[in-house]
Amino acid sequence: MLTPVGATLALWIVLASLVDPIDRWRRGLSLSRAVIGMTIAHLGLATAVIALTTVQSFTTERDVALAPGASASAGGYEFRFDGVRPLEGPNYDGVGGTIVVTRQGAPVTVLTPRSASTGCSARRSPRPPSRCTTATICWWHSVRISGEGAGACASRSGRW
Repeated sequence: MLTPVGATLALWIVLASLVDPIDRWRRGLSLSRAVIGMTIAHLGLATAVIALTTVQSFTTERDVALAPGASASAGGYEFRFDGVRPLEGPNYDGVGGTIVVTRQGAPVTVLTPRSASTGCSARRSPRPPSRCTTATICWWHSVRISGEGAGACASRSGRW
């Protein structure tokens, strides 16, 4: 929604930052380090403005709770939740899930979010897990599965 505003602002910053160097070049004046530094700094600001305002335009986000074997689609990907398994480490108990990600039927990756409770003493803590996240990131896309809250990763119904 704010992408056109951000793109316009970034274009304005680029054009305004190039006015002085181009004017100096046309008149045959030298470009001082201060003018070059100012221009580079403003071009960096324009890059930041366009990046910050366009990142949400190309983001797909869906909140779903999946039962084992259920699927959901988002951003051209299909997510199939294969279920949970108990995890036990030297100082924690938890659960781990398996989510298979496909695109047009071809496997992309397998995400394995985990959630654990840790204890400060020899006994395990009864406190519930609070968050689980897993991600896979490439230069052209990122896929992230995240759960929030005490029961987000392993509810009593088996849904995540």
